[in-house]
Amino acid sequence: MRCSKHANAVKINRNLRSDLQMYFLNPKELLDQYVKNLNAVLDFQSSHRLHLQKAKQEQASSSYQLLVNLQISQKKAMKYVVSAQLVMKQKTEKERKALAEKDSLIREIEKLRHHAQKLEQMLASNSVSRNNLQSPHSVGRRGSIASTERSGGSSSGRFATSTPISDCLETDGFKLTGENRSLSRVTAAFSRNGIEPSPIALSAAAITTPDMLGLRKRSEKFDKNWLIGKGATPNHIFS
Repeated sequence: MRCSKHANAVKINRNLRSDLQMYFLNPKELLDQYVKNLNAVLDFQSSHRLHLQKAKQEQASSSYQLLVNLQISQKKAMKYVVSAQLVMKQKTEKERKALAEKDSLIREIEKLRHHAQKLEQMLASNSVSRNNLQSPHSVGRRGSIASTERSGGSSSGRFATSTPISDCLETDGFKLTGENRSLSRVTAAFSRNGIEPSPIALSAAAITTPDMLGLRKRSEKFDKNWLIGKGATPNHIFS
């Protein structure tokens, strides 16, 4: 055997490297050792695969649970969105109704304001009319009318008409006494619906103004002289 100039010497002992020791081992022992190593490798890989598969299953389960939770959250979110949309729709409808009611109230308030202005104008005009009626000129005029009525003047409200059409003719508290009682009979005759005898048809003689007025004659002498045109007209008859 011829060695190269660069060959190295290796001492065979127990300190020999493992990869070199197999060249000096019994083949049967070397086979047993290979089988053990192979079984260890197979066990390691099998255990590793089991752990990896279990981890993947756990990860898949976690992912599935996460997906389920996500779907539940999406459903809840959709329900919340639908509820929020319904609430917004109801709120919008309420706001629309509130605006409509507000416009209606504004129109009603405007109508009431116009009505109040009209009432104020009417009250102002009534106040002006009342002030005009209570002015000194009108008060003096009403006082003169009242004085004329109390003195038996030419006011038409104090005299009876020639046609007793109703019982509405009254003396308005103007009491006739003394010589004015004849005038009260005239008023009673034309205002009591025929309870008093008619002053017109007193007799078959000629109807005179005193007869038409229903004035009683105080004596036949005055009546005869007055009817034949003798003597002065008895003023007390017309008193």
